[in-house]
Amino acid sequence: MTSTPAPLSLLIDRLAGFFFLARQYGQALHATDALSSGERAILKEIAAAGSRTVPDLAETRAISRQAIQKTVDLLVARGALTKAASTRDRRTRRLGVTPAGTALLRKIARREADEAARFRTAFTAQELETFTTVLGRLETILAQRTEELSE
Repeated sequence: MTSTPAPLSLLIDRLAGFFFLARQYGQALHATDALSSGERAILKEIAAAGSRTVPDLAETRAISRQAIQKTVDLLVARGALTKAASTRDRRTRRLGVTPAGTALLRKIARREADEAARFRTAFTAQELETFTTVLGRLETILAQRTEELSE
């Protein structure tokens, strides 16, 4: 006899599957720019913050600093990011978005807005608000529990 999975366990499994599906969707959506979901996320974060360092970026992600550095190097080579000396630590470089990176972000935002229009009739505003609230609470609890379990 098999037992029914606990609702939280089932939700976490579904969200993991959703993550991979959403990543594939993002890659297909942005294939013309040959920009991965990781590159897009890093570019967006740096643009929103004004500047970041590789350690800043790695601190909030479940991937290695080396993996972040590799992604940053690709964005620098592409001309989307710049590196400048940090005033606090000579070994660390501050990352900033170039005009080409800003133009790329605008192009991505337009494409994502056009694509979002396709989903407007699939969900009510209340459904989206409820989902956002529940997901936010789940993220907070999982982050707290992860920290507690890691101590």
